[in-house]
Amino acid sequence: MTPPILRSPREAARRVRLGLLSRREVRSVRRRLAWTAFALVLIAGVLAAVGNTFLVNHTPEQAVEKYLAELRDGRYLTGIGRDAYGIPATSYLSDAAYAAGAGRVEAFTLVGMDGAGQKEHRNITALIKTSGGTDAVTLPVRLVDRPGPFNDSWEVDGPRYGMLEVSSTVMVPGVGVNGVVANLRHGETGVGESGYGVMRHEPEPGYPHGALEAALGEVPAAEGLQPQGPREAAVRWRIPALPGQYAYGTEGLPYYSLRAAPPPTEVGMLDDAAHRVDLPLRPSPRMWSETDGEIEEWLAACAASALPDPSGCPSSRALARGDVERDEIENVQWGAPERPALALLQDSAGDPTGRTWEASRHAQGRVELRYEVDGQARSETLTFPIRARVVSDGRTAQITVGLPDSEESQAPLMDRSGDEP
Repeated sequence: MTPPILRSPREAARRVRLGLLSRREVRSVRRRLAWTAFALVLIAGVLAAVGNTFLVNHTPEQAVEKYLAELRDGRYLTGIGRDAYGIPATSYLSDAAYAAGAGRVEAFTLVGMDGAGQKEHRNITALIKTSGGTDAVTLPVRLVDRPGPFNDSWEVDGPRYGMLEVSSTVMVPGVGVNGVVANLRHGETGVGESGYGVMRHEPEPGYPHGALEAALGEVPAAEGLQPQGPREAAVRWRIPALPGQYAYGTEGLPYYSLRAAPPPTEVGMLDDAAHRVDLPLRPSPRMWSETDGEIEEWLAACAASALPDPSGCPSSRALARGDVERDEIENVQWGAPERPALALLQDSAGDPTGRTWEASRHAQGRVELRYEVDGQARSETLTFPIRARVVSDGRTAQITVGLPDSEESQAPLMDRSGDEP
């Protein structure tokens, strides 16, 4: 009788458990399993060899060529190297942001190598062309021992990137770098409801207007400025930067603009310096316009009322003093409100993130209220402060307008508004 065909290892295992296989069939199953295991090992070895061929730098020249090609092609995320990742409170650019910058490597040619007598170190000289010309640069490389056969690799040694230390008076979730939005993240001291890092008040000498220190350290004052006036928010981010130029803007932040664009930062080859950048953010024309529109809508709604004391609006002083009774007042008419020019001031004391802005209350609005009492025409000229508050992270804005609360502090706010648009 011909034994049935074993169609799968599972069928074989089932028949072994049931004792249905002969010795010959058991030996056949074992041979098949051995050949399968050998084939898998062989395939894994081939894949490892192929991976090593393309991913591992077997020579010093390959290490330098790969690094310079990453700079030339704008591959930021691999170009900064593994050591750049995992640094606390560090933000990273995208490949697109780096590739869009000027001053990057355009072409290169390897022209020499020394240190041939050393086992683990070499120096490779390359002619590197950028927009500024062609320069000879010597890059050190080192041999990295890795477990396993054929896994040793050469890597560029020394600094592969500088560090952009970006500071601002507003905590924003991103900033424009080379015209591309770069997402920012903050320190590891804690996370608040906003999703951004918790910061602490610590006065430091040499800060403009005092300071709010971020978890990453001090934000120095601009040259020539002395501490004076109210404290201002200070936020700081760190971004690894490959060789090239970095220009800054407010892409992705429609509610903020720059009072003055900082000059581009230039990072050179083998540059591990800290490059400090200050982003003087202020309300953008959109923030001004939308806040101004909310104020106009509020005033128009108050002026359209037929009551002497509409809710949330200026109201009759005579009615409040009890000089007249409500049922005595007839034919109420509100004149066209007059209001001061809008001036947005940063409320750093109330919001250490610097994202809260309020309309200055130093100048007040005015409106004429006319009505009749027992057929006699009367009028009142009412003056009132306008409370307009904007809370904006730059991407969105929450705007509230109305009269200030009676217990609200009238302390002056820090003027970070800049010139009106």
